[in-house]
Amino acid sequence: MKSSRGVSTVVGYLLLVAITITASGILLYTGSNMIDSISDQNQNEQAQQSISQFSSEASLVALGDLESRTIDYGDTHDGQIEIRQNASYVKVYVENDSGDIKNRLLENQSLGAVVYKNGDTEVAYEGGGVWQEQDEYSTMVSPPEYHYQGQTLTFPVVRVSGEGGASGSTRLSVKRLNSDDISYPNPITEGKVHVTIKSDYCRGWRQFFLERTGGSVTECDDQTVTAELSTPKEITINNGVAVRDDFNGPNSKHAEVPDNIDEDAELVGISGTIDSKIESAKEENNNSDATCISETSFEGGCTLTNGTYFVNNDVVLNRDVDFDTSSGPVDVIVNGSLDISGRELENKDTSTNNGVQYYVDGNLEIKGGTVETDSADIEAKRNVFLVSGGVATKSNAPSVELMDSVIYAPNADIDSNGQFGTFRGAIYAHSLEITGGGSKNTDIQYDEDLAGYQIEIETKATTITYLHLSENRIEVQPD
Repeated sequence: MKSSRGVSTVVGYLLLVAITITASGILLYTGSNMIDSISDQNQNEQAQQSISQFSSEASLVALGDLESRTIDYGDTHDGQIEIRQNASYVKVYVENDSGDIKNRLLENQSLGAVVYKNGDTEVAYEGGGVWQEQDEYSTMVSPPEYHYQGQTLTFPVVRVSGEGGASGSTRLSVKRLNSDDISYPNPITEGKVHVTIKSDYCRGWRQFFLERTGGSVTECDDQTVTAELSTPKEITINNGVAVRDDFNGPNSKHAEVPDNIDEDAELVGISGTIDSKIESAKEENNNSDATCISETSFEGGCTLTNGTYFVNNDVVLNRDVDFDTSSGPVDVIVNGSLDISGRELENKDTSTNNGVQYYVDGNLEIKGGTVETDSADIEAKRNVFLVSGGVATKSNAPSVELMDSVIYAPNADIDSNGQFGTFRGAIYAHSLEITGGGSKNTDIQYDEDLAGYQIEIETKATTITYLHLSENRIEVQPD
């Protein structure tokens, strides 16, 4: 028995020693990895600060008054600096409304980059901005020299040339080569401006375009992203009916339609216009000036005067609404559908030509509705509906009592079932079908006073009117 207990003691002691050694090894291994990870993180954070500082000082040469400058980068530690003259490119061109390239302002010009590389992590100065790539995913550290404000784009393109690299304690020499303004006649009256970047940091550039300029931005494909900026469009209301897809005319003597019908109209989308109006109205509106409207509901039963009124919800009017535009126009913006069925909307102002514009990010229901002004004339231009969705989608016929209006609904497929009612103004839609007759019939008249009347539409792309473009080349070399 003593011998057995002695063996057990020895075995227990050996197990304790083995566990201690194993735990120490694991602790040493994980601790070493943790220290390495912290060290890499610190070096990458320092690299971001150093490249950002380089960006600020290099911009003084590229865009400022300095002809040259020597910049103390500091220690690269485990990484190195690489100057990549042909690392990326920029392309800027203008496309006309027909889709043809009108002017190639910059054609595949190299941007170049100054890159800190440490293993799988890169921090780069490119196009005046600072970008980081880690595990093949890039982000923006600081924005490039690309400024969009209002409808003006100012893009001083910073191009880097040079070669070589450096490690350890590093100084970089920056010298201005030339700066040239790229002339383009302003204001831009038609078409689109495309800015294309091909870069290893494509996702970072795309993030920047989306956050700072919005509008139409492509996905990164083959490390290439394009931002599209478009001139505002003006739609001239010269037709009583205009459709993009299909128009089926009346087959009944009870139905009347205007003679000036465009069955192959080019209709511009209005989501950009409505989105812009919604965002602005969320920030500032005149809801507090009226008793029957709030951001969550619009019941009707009051008079709306000059200003912007916003509802962030579907609207079903339960009462009639009057408008007084004598002191200025009225905008009604609905982030949802608008149902005016059976209600009367009347502009009481007879002293001015101010009107009411409705921006509807949904469907417009009009069955049995009345929209007019308190005038002997039609005055359709004083009641304009811009609708992103459908028109008269809930009923089997609009059957309006009287609408003196312009309806611009490029996505709407309207089926009147022969009972549109009396409509005086203009209807612009994806398609319009008028069949049969019936008790209400269909009487669509073009308001001749609309001839030459224009509606300004912002496309989904960010709008641009002025373009200021320049090319600024610098040479970077290890000192």
